[in-house]
Amino acid sequence: MLALALGKLSWIRGKWLTVAGATTYPLYLLHEHIGWTGIRLLRHDLSPWVLVAVMTVGMLAAAWLVHRFVERPLAAVLKRGLARGLEPLRRPPGTGA
Repeated sequence: MLALALGKLSWIRGKWLTVAGATTYPLYLLHEHIGWTGIRLLRHDLSPWVLVAVMTVGMLAAAWLVHRFVERPLAAVLKRGLARGLEPLRRPPGTGA
């Protein structure tokens, strides 16, 4: 955090950072339950290092899929509904309905 605050990481750029940031919440929601289930199912079939690699890539892919096909489409719907719901609060007092 100190390096970030001091600007020592300003050389890191790219669209991938936005995607990485957007997938952190789906990853947080999915990783434990699905991860442990996958580990239990595959632990006898794969070596530990391969299993860790497979689960890591799988969880990152699942998080991206949730972001891309659930969060992004729903964001527009939720934004419109929220704007419509807040519209009466934005009207100046005394303008009616």
